[in-house]
Amino acid sequence: MPHVSSRASRAAKVSAIVAVRVPNRARMPAAMGPPVSLKIAIGTYPYTRPLKDGTVSSPRLRLEHVEVVPVNRAFRPMVNDLAYDASEMALVTLLLARAVERPIVGIPVVMMQQSVYGVLLVRSDSPLRRPEDLQGNTIGVRSYTQTTGTWLRGMLHDQFGLDLDSLSWVTFEPAHVDGFEDPLNVRRAPEGVTLSELVRQGKIDAAAGLEPRDHPDLRPLISSSDMTSPRPTPGSPRSSST
Repeated sequence: MPHVSSRASRAAKVSAIVAVRVPNRARMPAAMGPPVSLKIAIGTYPYTRPLKDGTVSSPRLRLEHVEVVPVNRAFRPMVNDLAYDASEMALVTLLLARAVERPIVGIPVVMMQQSVYGVLLVRSDSPLRRPEDLQGNTIGVRSYTQTTGTWLRGMLHDQFGLDLDSLSWVTFEPAHVDGFEDPLNVRRAPEGVTLSELVRQGKIDAAAGLEPRDHPDLRPLISSSDMTSPRPTPGSPRSSST
């Protein structure tokens, strides 16, 4: 999976939108016809709760909400089996599904957004002090195609000059989209261990996707000052890509 361009990665906040099945015209209602039943799987947030509890409704729609916790467990059945009419979906999962021509489209309804630079964590006593220090090291992430990891690869390459081929990745899950094969520099974590355990034990050098507030013994490797003053290595590309 390629990384996103640095122009996008510097503003990396949107991580999930809504994906819908390409509609079957025969199922679409006439203007005054009976309501259409739609099965949807989205997370419960302050801005989705009125839709899920019926406070916001439409006489033309009958929504069947499928509770999937965590909601990323809905992505695989959506892209591979079209299990829902609409689903929350991570951006990279949507891009992979479109690349293999799954009949799914994204609509501009943002479900989740976050700045991802703060979720690349190392041990408090790690010798790694700057993003550039990751060159040649190993990073753990839930899945290689996880949107967080994809944004981070874009930042590490385009803003900090890392050679992505020098990095090794340890993952816990395959891609959500069947048929995608991880690159050769990706290996699967042993059974029964967690991402935080691997970084604490020194089995990996950094972990992508952990929340700092949940792991006080770990520290972010990329700071806000790094993002405002990137330091690419000599000869490496700065962000002229689109």
